[in-house]
Amino acid sequence: MQEAQARAAQAGPLAVAKAQQDVIAEQTALAVREAELTEKKLESQVRRPADAEAYKQRTLAEAARDAMMHNTEGEAFRQRALAEANKDTTLLNTDAEASRKRELAKADADAQRAAAHGAADARRAEAEADAFAQRTTAAAAAQGLSIFEALRQSVGRAPAMTDKTAGAEQEDGERGSTGYLGGDNGQG
Repeated sequence: MQEAQARAAQAGPLAVAKAQQDVIAEQTALAVREAELTEKKLESQVRRPADAEAYKQRTLAEAARDAMMHNTEGEAFRQRALAEANKDTTLLNTDAEASRKRELAKADADAQRAAAHGAADARRAEAEADAFAQRTTAAAAAQGLSIFEALRQSVGRAPAMTDKTAGAEQEDGERGSTGYLGGDNGQG
């Protein structure tokens, strides 16, 4: 008889302890989900846009380098052609002078084409870098938003145990009613 009374006296505190353990487990799971959300936000809002911007800057730097190289090559070609043409002027007659002028015009045209080609390459590379950065940033933002929404919805469905609801359920358990803490459903 005393053993049965002792078990009955321990049932309430054991149920309260079990409920507290369940609350702690839910709070721990929520904290883990919030940490995962924070990590994914960092990835989508900071790391990926930074990577896209770094790629854009590298691409722009390479385009500027290529444009400068094309301009330098064009100018070097022009200078060689001019020097060669100038050297020949002392040896040539009127026909040679006409030929020299044609060569100068050709050299200038080649240099202008080379410079235009380099500038066009630079503009194209800059446009591609901007487009890539915009696509990457938009994709990262969309992915971050969808992750946030999914986590927000999953957190919204999790049963939340507050101190107030835990206290109410404890009272229900002591009265023997049905509830989370487990009563006898009014059945003996």
